[in-house]
Amino acid sequence: MKLNRFVMAASAVLCSFALLSGCSDDDVCKVYIPEAKALQIKNFDLGEELREVFHVAVTASDYVTRSGKEVGGDVKVQLTVDEAKVQEYNSLCGTDYPLLPSDCYTLTTETVIPAGESSSADLVLTVNAQGKIQPFDSYLLPVTITSVEGAQADHIQQTVYYLLSGAEDVWAMPLADRSAWQVVDVSSEETSGEGSENGHAIHAFDGLKGTFWHTQWKGNEPQPPHHIVVDMGQEVKMLGFQYVSRDDDGNQSGWLEVGVGRNLQRPSCGGKRGIPFLFSGI
Repeated sequence: MKLNRFVMAASAVLCSFALLSGCSDDDVCKVYIPEAKALQIKNFDLGEELREVFHVAVTASDYVTRSGKEVGGDVKVQLTVDEAKVQEYNSLCGTDYPLLPSDCYTLTTETVIPAGESSSADLVLTVNAQGKIQPFDSYLLPVTITSVEGAQADHIQQTVYYLLSGAEDVWAMPLADRSAWQVVDVSSEETSGEGSENGHAIHAFDGLKGTFWHTQWKGNEPQPPHHIVVDMGQEVKMLGFQYVSRDDDGNQSGWLEVGVGRNLQRPSCGGKRGIPFLFSGI
């Protein structure tokens, strides 16, 4: 009975020793980034700080996995943002993401995997980009391992890619310059009944809440649906659309569809009308 207890105790000691043993010469530890297994897509509010945590770890396997092996001595790892990998990523994926500007973030660039451990402490990427990037655009940030001391760099998962997009309150953003806008097509407009400075199609975007576009009612009443096509004069990025309805009587649309595009055609059944936005009950 005593012998059995001794054997069990000895086995427990051996198991504990095996779990705490470091990588041997025949079982070399290789360093990788666990979070690099997938593209890190992060959408955030530009008015708030974004904080992302990642790590470097070791494996003794032929593939990246937390193998349970701990390093026998400290492993020093250095990281950086590799601008060249942005072009490499875009070429491979058919995208055109720009690099996140360097003044938008701070990054932990040095770390240590302590002896007896298999992973580093938290590494932190902090993003503060308000006023520095275009809202709702996507930016790429490749964080890569540049050097390893005390172990080997693995052949894969050496770079974690962050795809970052910051949002702002659309209602607080400045309106587009409408000085060059022109009406290129309109189904109907009231040219005299609302006065000489009201009712025309151009009054749909003159910036005055007291004026409006009205379909013809004097002498004739063309039936809906109605449309207006506006040339913005240049290609712009639209981040939102504001519609102000009349508040002086009940003459309001039952629904409104807005389409945007480079070559916007006159709306027709089944016709190409750009990217539609549908507003109902307005």
